[in-house]
Amino acid sequence: MDQRYIERTHTTWDTKALRCLGSYDTEAYNITEVMPSAVGTQRLFYLNAFGDLPAVWSAASPINFIKDYGMAIQLAKRGDASRHAQLENFKRALEEKKHSVSVIDAQSLRHEEVNRLIGSAGDQIMTPFVSKFLSETCFPK
Repeated sequence: MDQRYIERTHTTWDTKALRCLGSYDTEAYNITEVMPSAVGTQRLFYLNAFGDLPAVWSAASPINFIKDYGMAIQLAKRGDASRHAQLENFKRALEEKKHSVSVIDAQSLRHEEVNRLIGSAGDQIMTPFVSKFLSETCFPK
């Protein structure tokens, strides 16, 4: 987590106060790693979002801002082998900093469905795991 962005709106924010974090993007954990091999629509998307400067890619990559304070983190896994590898690298980096990481298997979903389905009636892929994470890990009674 890049403290610079938190400080812009919360000057007294202590990131150690966070109990948990859900990241369901399924990619963009290490933009510096993705950009050299990105092609087609993916490359255009990344160029539009992050430009063509490697320094910006590095500054926008969450993997470069992992702090050591043991938060519970939930990720979603979907997409091709390169996305799986990026998620596994990110997960490993989080675990090396003492974070507890769980991964939802969202392989059967399209990118836009991952977030959209959370809370939807009948969803058996995202909602049960996110709900359990929130009720048992983030906000236990």
